[in-house]
Amino acid sequence: MLNDDLAFDVISSFEKDLKEGFSFPETTKRVIEEYSDSRNDEDEGPIFWLVLAEVHWRYGYHDEKITKIVMDDFLQEKGLSRLKENGGTYLEQRKKAIAALIQKLEKPNSKPRKIPKIVNRKPIFEVGYCISMLLPNGFYGAAIVLKSDYSDVEYGKNLIATLTYYSKFPPTQEIFKKRDWLFLTHHSWAGQMDFSWYLPGAFKKFRKNFSVVCTTNFFRRIPRFRFFLRGTASWSTGNAAK
Repeated sequence: MLNDDLAFDVISSFEKDLKEGFSFPETTKRVIEEYSDSRNDEDEGPIFWLVLAEVHWRYGYHDEKITKIVMDDFLQEKGLSRLKENGGTYLEQRKKAIAALIQKLEKPNSKPRKIPKIVNRKPIFEVGYCISMLLPNGFYGAAIVLKSDYSDVEYGKNLIATLTYYSKFPPTQEIFKKRDWLFLTHHSWAGQMDFSWYLPGAFKKFRKNFSVVCTTNFFRRIPRFRFFLRGTASWSTGNAAK
């Protein structure tokens, strides 16, 4: 329950508000408002309240009203309708897991976590940086940084587009001047330009594979595309080799 997407999002939102200086009651109110759809959903609602109570306990905070909601949901077996349809051992395992979590919540946390602090993580590269990428097979690829997003101070990110360059030798400045963008035609990509957002996390592990060759002003010659079509990607150049 605490490992699914909803739980991760609720905990992340709660901790983010704490980092920004909101009190526990303020943070709780903000998270409840943010997840109004989930908390009113027949299946997700009980999980939402359970996760919220758990993250309260994690930081040594207690809200009696939320604890009561969790207890009532458990006694009425809310959120288990889909599992009841299938029956089997998984339903019983879920009940036992909820019961164990509630039992934990009934006792104050003797070692509550400290309120997390904001960690500034800037984008790795600046806009216009022309990057040489060393691939696992010893060949080189090339890419250009299209955008640097500073909107989230903890997770700055770069939008990076790949060029068609693939050689035993590092790309030169002339390669980047050509702007020979890579377009994906395999599977269902349908000719989409190869670009993705990259977060700062794990870059240190792959830092040696990247080097800035030069900088460029590419805006007048860049193809039109939609930034929201691609999610974040890994710094592992093994992906580029494919």
